[in-house]
Formats: sequence, C-alpha cells, structure tokens
Amino acid sequence: MRIVQKWVPPKPETQQSRIDAVSLVLRLINDQPISMSVTEALDQISTVKGLFSRVAREDQWDWFFVQRQLG
Repeated sequence: MRIVQKWVPPKPETQQSRIDAVSLVLRLINDQPISMSVTEALDQISTVKGLFSRVAREDQWDWFFVQRQLG
C-alpha cells in the first residue's frame, strides 16, 4: 500500500490575512502609526505569534509553508 499526501499552499485569503498581520507587527516594531483599534491590533499580533508557534512546534500540516513565507 502506498500513502500519498498532497501539500497545498494556503488559500489566497489566508495568505493575505497573514501578510496583513505580519505587516502590522513590522509597522509596530518600526514605530510607525497604525490605523486600527487596539483590539484589532492585538488580534493581528496573536496571529503572528501563532505563525511562529506553528513553525516551532511543527504540529500543523502547513508549518513548512509558514516557515518559508516567514523567511
């Protein structure tokens, strides 16, 4: 018996939300103004933390794609 596993990149909507979250964190690190509420910003920061955690734990199917996208 042969096991075949397909690895697909994230959906475009998921990819864009990740890009938006990382962009926000970069703006905060560079002390640039942001145009959203504190709650929204905290949600974005949490998303980025989750992306790094996913790579560190390698416990989600797409951890490899996330690692490559984070560089």
